[in-house]
Amino acid sequence: MLEPEKAVTIREASKGLTHEQQHRILRRKDVERRARVEESDTSHGEGPSNGKQPDPRNWGGLNLSDEELDPEAQRKALKAWNEAKTWSHQQ
Repeated sequence: MLEPEKAVTIREASKGLTHEQQHRILRRKDVERRARVEESDTSHGEGPSNGKQPDPRNWGGLNLSDEELDPEAQRKALKAWNEAKTWSHQQ
């Protein structure tokens, strides 16, 4: 659970996102969640140094749209995130 200040920051930053950007973030969170579930199902209790890091060869199965792969869109999203993070540290 997020600290109240961080939750406020995230809500404020979210207001500046387009519907498409919000949708993209939610889809990415879902992909990450499913990956964690799959990893925990196959982990068998091994430690963190067991070679279970993300494998770039599997990224082709993410079904990302061309827009999601657009470097400019990624730059804008990263800039918005960094601005929100900077703003939250100033509060």
